[in-house]
Amino acid sequence: MVVENVETKNRKIFYISFLAVLSAISVVIMHGSIYRYDAGNPSNFWFISNFILCFFFFAVPIFYMISGATLMDYRTRYDSKVYFLKRLRKVVIPFCFWLVILCLFNIYFLKIPMDGNILLYLYNICIEQSLYWFFIPLFAIYLLIPLLSYVPKEKRIKLFSFYAILLFIFCSVIPCIFNLTATPIYIRPEFVFASGLFIYPFLGYILNEIELKRKYRIIFYVLGILGLLGMFLPTQVFYETMHQSTYMFKSYSYPTTILYSIAVWIFAKELCKHNNFRKRIEKIVYLFNPYTFGIYLIHYYFINIIAHYFKLNIVSMGFSVAIPIIVIPLCLLTLYIMKKIPYVKNIVP
Repeated sequence: MVVENVETKNRKIFYISFLAVLSAISVVIMHGSIYRYDAGNPSNFWFISNFILCFFFFAVPIFYMISGATLMDYRTRYDSKVYFLKRLRKVVIPFCFWLVILCLFNIYFLKIPMDGNILLYLYNICIEQSLYWFFIPLFAIYLLIPLLSYVPKEKRIKLFSFYAILLFIFCSVIPCIFNLTATPIYIRPEFVFASGLFIYPFLGYILNEIELKRKYRIIFYVLGILGLLGMFLPTQVFYETMHQSTYMFKSYSYPTTILYSIAVWIFAKELCKHNNFRKRIEKIVYLFNPYTFGIYLIHYYFINIIAHYFKLNIVSMGFSVAIPIIVIPLCLLTLYIMKKIPYVKNIVP
């Protein structure tokens, strides 16, 4: 049995905190640019919105990977009852609260009408078509982890690697080919092997536990760059040809996104091993780290409220650039205050 020394353990904790902060900031940057991207208005500079969306597309996969890296060994810290109570308190209750807030916000502020069943409205408009879609796969991952945690630690890397490869082939590569070629198929392989997003907790655990040699890191960096280009270039060609935006080449389950997210994780892990880099950013990381989940929950409201009351052009390049600079500090201040208030702090873990 290998026992990690304190320095190694602290370094692991720091780079994961760095990734969490980076992902939270990336989500805000993406959502600041998404209006210009979706509009697809004729512009010589639309490629900037396309690049921003592609470059920061790792944010959600990294969040899922962090869950795998940090929760797979939960049995060494507490039992399953405590595990589920923690997930309930830290994630499920805040999700339910903010889902109701989003519903009210959509109806009364954004004037998105509720036609028919309230439950359908909650799912279709407030989950499936909003940033809160992220929680449904996350809950599935939380339910999967207790089962996976029973796998002996010494067997996990091989077993998880094997299953990650299966997921990559059958839930990423093959569905991607089917989608891009519009191939009709009646029994899709991801229905058999589970969601393609399930690959991320496996990858997070594996990449957290192993140390890759330099040559393998370089290979993954090259694959990651190819993944980034595989999102950006076809989208740009489609825009130049059809004069409209598309998500045809962007999916969290596509090989391009998976390879790019792996490269970002490995790069961040290696970067945080350098003491000079760590010393420069650790104050920022520790400042942001308690609020990463909260930023994801509330930034959407600030973006829309600011755009509405200041009559901003949400498809302008200025909006895309300025809104993250404004919204992120506002989120930090709001969350800091909310965490000081009894009971209220429970909805912004």
